[in-house]
Amino acid sequence: MSTAPLEILEIKKHVGAIHMKGGLSLLQRKAANVLLLRAYDELPDDSVKEHTIRLSDLADTVGFNSNDHELLKATLSALVDVKVVWNVLDPEGRREWGVSALLASARIKEGTGVCRYAYTPPLRELLYNPAIYARINLAVQTRFTSGAALALYENCFRFRRTGSTGWISVDDWRGLLGVGDDQYPEYKRFRSKVLAPAVDQINEHSDIRVEMETRRERRRVVAIRFAVAPAAAEPGALTDGELGEAEAREAALRGRCVEFGLTASQIREAMGLPPEQVERNLAHVEGDLARGKKIGKLGAYAYRAIAEDWAGSKRAADQTQASLFDGASGGVAAQGTPSPPASEVVSGEAARRDREAAEAARLDAVLAELDIEAQGVLDAEAVRALRGRAHPGWQEIERAIEVGLEDELGPASGGALRMARRDVIAAWLERDG
Repeated sequence: MSTAPLEILEIKKHVGAIHMKGGLSLLQRKAANVLLLRAYDELPDDSVKEHTIRLSDLADTVGFNSNDHELLKATLSALVDVKVVWNVLDPEGRREWGVSALLASARIKEGTGVCRYAYTPPLRELLYNPAIYARINLAVQTRFTSGAALALYENCFRFRRTGSTGWISVDDWRGLLGVGDDQYPEYKRFRSKVLAPAVDQINEHSDIRVEMETRRERRRVVAIRFAVAPAAAEPGALTDGELGEAEAREAALRGRCVEFGLTASQIREAMGLPPEQVERNLAHVEGDLARGKKIGKLGAYAYRAIAEDWAGSKRAADQTQASLFDGASGGVAAQGTPSPPASEVVSGEAARRDREAAEAARLDAVLAELDIEAQGVLDAEAVRALRGRAHPGWQEIERAIEVGLEDELGPASGGALRMARRDVIAAWLERDG
């Protein structure tokens, strides 16, 4: 088992990098990301000591046989053996060094089909902070076929906005990509067997594009850096159409379902429904979270919303009809007013949703046209509004905005920020006539 550290380092603008040193396999790396994503929304809750995941869900997401418990145990043991070393600045500018196991513990009770796992308290705080740790898109990681490619993606993804990983020594890159000292000792072999194939996989299958640069001393390559850009910003990047529009949409939906905590079987059922139904109901749940609704089991709640189409006409009509009828009135409203026909309720609800969608699109269009200065003013007002409403995630949202990582926010905080921004823009438009 590897005991080399995974390091969380601090760079300019308080943006952290993720460096995994050690020979973790592709399976182990994928498992680490799945476990983190499943636990993510529980990390700031000190009352949650352990996180849970069904073995079948973990197996389905990372691609191995859940009945092979020895392989599963070996995978979890490897993650417990990995050390995390951080060296970061606190808000007062003081540097903090620390070390922890990646997983504090993992256990499987026979007959339950469930894995219970935990992170140390300091690591929970670091992993939840989008300024320090980047969560990896599971829909993207499934496309990689080598551990080195996924490791390089993890180490470059954080820098897609800053544009470069910075110079890192060849020896350090070997450790980050899990290449042992006795593997490909010559740089030419390391480049042809590890670096070049990893770069090709990232540029072909992921949401970023990378380009390698080298620095030499006395004709010897001593350091490497990667220029990093979002895929859409790279000339000649593959489009969704080239990847297969339907495949790309399904992969994105699967990733969203995992983020909302659906099980593997629930995701399979959701993928059999119209994509629009899945998307609108995840948005519906996200709105509930953003409005502060207390949801016990997010996965079960989101699955019911999708399966029953809570955001659709039938659900809205049923809810409206139920509110109009007295249980014993025999079809007459409680005040004696005849209820409208169901067809009118459906039509009215559809029209209302269309108006809301159109208004949201209008406000988002205004947001897209704002310059950097106006965007800063908008976000400051949005955060103040969330703080004033005592939204539980306002501090996380503020930190993410400060470092330009609001896209990394989870369903609850991300949805809250979108709604707060729209509210502020609507107020601006109303004020300015």
